Amino acid sequence: MRSEHERNSNLFLDRDYIFHDERLWAELENPDHARRQSALALLDALADLSALRAKKWGTSFLIERHNVLKMIPIEVDMEFGEPELRRAACRVFEEAMILEALIDAEQMPVTDELRQRAHALLAMVRERLARMDVEDTRRQASHP
Repeated sequence: MRSEHERNSNLFLDRDYIFHDERLWAELENPDHARRQSALALLDALADLSALRAKKWGTSFLIERHNVLKMIPIEVDMEFGEPELRRAACRVFEEAMILEALIDAEQMPVTDELRQRAHALLAMVRERLARMDVEDTRRQASHP
């Protein structure tokens, strides 16, 4: 039997989706300001990624918006996408992680040690993304 945290968790409960659309829309109604702002940031990131995918693949925004929460395409975009697409996919992933962390913070006890480890992990991920951006810029500059 799953724990309450597992039942309420959005991310990785269903490995096919980075976040469930219904839950995302519900977060816009959450009384917690930080969670509402985080949901808005995720929606914005999803819209950006959807627009980039539609432009790249010659599809419509609505088709891409329908598929944008699927985990495998996001992983592919983050790993193999062109720089702009990779940055957009990484932003979606980061915003989803932030919203998930805010939800989890209300549902499970968080110690100062765990909070520090989470901040360190977030800093490491942001540093890695920044290095990837620098590498992309260098690559683009060397191949005009």
